[in-house]
Amino acid sequence: MDLSHIKKGVVPWFFPLELLERYSPSRNSMNWSKEFEIRLEASKFIQKAGEMLNLPFLTQATGIVLFQRFYTVKSFGKYPYQNVCLAGLFLAGKKEETFCHIRELVRKTYPLLYPNKFLSKEDDQELTRLCKKLLDIENDLLHVISFDLEIDHPYDQVVDYIKKLKSDKTYQSTLAQTAWNFINDCYRKTIFCILYPPNIISASVLSLAAQFLNFKLPVDGQNPFWKHFGTTREVVEEISSKIQNMYMTKDLERIKLSIKENLKSLSKNSLQKRNSSKKYEIEQRIKSRKRKSLESSTQPTNNTSKNVNKGIDLNQSTNDSIDIHREIEQDLINLEDNNNKNNQNRDDLNKKYIDNNQLKKPRNNNKK
Repeated sequence: MDLSHIKKGVVPWFFPLELLERYSPSRNSMNWSKEFEIRLEASKFIQKAGEMLNLPFLTQATGIVLFQRFYTVKSFGKYPYQNVCLAGLFLAGKKEETFCHIRELVRKTYPLLYPNKFLSKEDDQELTRLCKKLLDIENDLLHVISFDLEIDHPYDQVVDYIKKLKSDKTYQSTLAQTAWNFINDCYRKTIFCILYPPNIISASVLSLAAQFLNFKLPVDGQNPFWKHFGTTREVVEEISSKIQNMYMTKDLERIKLSIKENLKSLSKNSLQKRNSSKKYEIEQRIKSRKRKSLESSTQPTNNTSKNVNKGIDLNQSTNDSIDIHREIEQDLINLEDNNNKNNQNRDDLNKKYIDNNQLKKPRNNNKK
């Protein structure tokens, strides 16, 4: 593989799949099918280690990217992937400001490295040996990537674009969460992070999430959504199809059911929040009107003549009280009507979701 671009300091880190299949440094020790299998296994290994260390998924994703980039230059036959996984995760913790001490990392993830062994607190020599080994690999990793730690993830681009959409907040939240989940699965189940730039992945997961939700993204006019991400419709459709194909049919059904339940929950919470706000507003109006009515009714009797001369009728307070109760009663009736209407709209929306959300059957994803 030509590494001249790395020596010049310009590291795109995205390679055509055909190039990796033919010229990967690991081709001397294994075929592409085996290498691809190890790459996916390593991503799951990093995720498990990150969970054991209570690291956020963003740190895990950075560790996965560092690992995948390392083996575009180095061979799996020379570096055992488990140690590189932990070294990459350790470096990712520094980069994402979720630092974990090297001794704590080794002690907590030791069962992943050696499932049949036990590391006692007294076995300091073994702990020190592993720490030194991981630090050496971290140093090799830094040199391989030319100390380039500028790693962009698709998450921010997706969220920033969704915030600009003029749509219901409930749908925006569900759309963002669905796209976020697709990004997580892309890190775990694919090697897209070394095949496609983050802007292409962002546009593709957003398109697929919108398809699941029957959400219409801008596709006509001068500003279709893929133009915002600097790509084309053909590329988005191709990558979206690849993402969908990595799921089994039962997984797609599970995702659709999860989205449906999430929509119900968010709609209910949103409705409760609006009702609570309206009731609070009514209560404040009641208190304000009662206070004014009380102040008017408790005026001194010796001021009656002055009030009459000014055109003020003390009996008006009684009429105001009646008007207050009538207005409050009408507000409560309107609030109940709105609740019934929102419930009906939500039921109609769920029915439309079930009737219309038909995705094409995923094709089998045959590996070479």
